Amino acid sequence: MHLVEFLKDLQPPDSESVEVEYRLACSGELYNRRVVTANWRKSDITRVLLREPFELFVASQPFNDYPQELCARFKPYVTEKQEPRGHGFISISESLPDDEIMEDLCSILSLLARRLISVAGRIRECPAERDTTLGSYSWDLPVPVLNNIAGFAVWRKRPATITTSLEGQRVEFRDPPPSGVDAEALSRSSPF
Repeated sequence: MHLVEFLKDLQPPDSESVEVEYRLACSGELYNRRVVTANWRKSDITRVLLREPFELFVASQPFNDYPQELCARFKPYVTEKQEPRGHGFISISESLPDDEIMEDLCSILSLLARRLISVAGRIRECPAERDTTLGSYSWDLPVPVLNNIAGFAVWRKRPATITTSLEGQRVEFRDPPPSGVDAEALSRSSPF
């Protein structure tokens, strides 16, 4: 698993590291449950699901759009070595494949969140240079793009049930309930 290698050999990014951004499709609703707020669907801070060892945000507008669009940003490391060869040195650089890291990550997140989370696509790569309390979410707000992408896996949305009786009507939603993400527990529970 490339995710295991990425987490095991996690290095502080250098000034020239490149950050990649992926969009993920979640068959359900995730939010940051560590934030105390009256309405978590209206608070931007509940969109920040994880800041380390990679960033994970809710990008959907509105918050409970289906499938919920997640934004993952991370810096795949590059290892540079110099080996002696003849009269000089030869430089070798190795990097982890970020697409396989994302596939591994989606598998683990699906298991932990009990919601199907799949890769929708790689959006961009950019130099990483800023650091704030919310990570890159505060200076680079992810814009939803899932409506323009086809071919990713997602569970079908379940229909609501309306029960009519003498007391009135009752509406029952059959979708999985929203699932809170504890960023501290998620970053600590890494088995790697």
